Amino acid sequence: EHQRAYGSLVRRLSPAGALRFTEVLLDGAPVAAHLGFVHGGRFTWYKPTYDPAFASHSPGEVLLKRLIEDAMQEPVAEFDFTVGDEGFKTRFATRVRTVVDVHVSRSRARGTGFRAYLALRDAAKARLEASGAWDRLKRVAGR
Repeated sequence: EHQRAYGSLVRRLSPAGALRFTEVLLDGAPVAAHLGFVHGGRFTWYKPTYDPAFASHSPGEVLLKRLIEDAMQEPVAEFDFTVGDEGFKTRFATRVRTVVDVHVSRSRARGTGFRAYLALRDAAKARLEASGAWDRLKRVAGR
C-alpha cells in the first residue's frame, strides 16, 4: 500500500517538476536518501532515510546539509521540516508553527469521551518517552 502511494506521488509530481529525490553516496553506494517536494516557494522535507550501518557517521546530518544547500539553489523562501519534534529540527528552524487538531462531535458526551481518550493517550506517550521506551517502540514499528 505504501509503495503504491509513493509511486503515485512520483508519477504525479515528477512531470510537474515538484519532486526532489536526493542521495548521499559513499563509494558509489547510497547511505542516505530523501524524497521531498518543491512547490509554492517551499522546499518540503518529507521522507528521509539512512543506512543504520553508518549511523555513527551521521549520514542523516550529511543528507540534511545537502538538502539545505540544494534548497538554497532553488527559488524557494522556506525549508519546511513539516510536523514532528525531532531535535535536529529545533537546531535548524527559525520558527515553529503550531498544528491544531479540531474534533467536532454530535454530542457533549462523545466530545468529553474523546478528550479523555486524547489526554490518556498523551499521558501514556509522555510516560513512554520519559522511560526511553517510546524511541524503542518507534524503531520496532519502523522495521
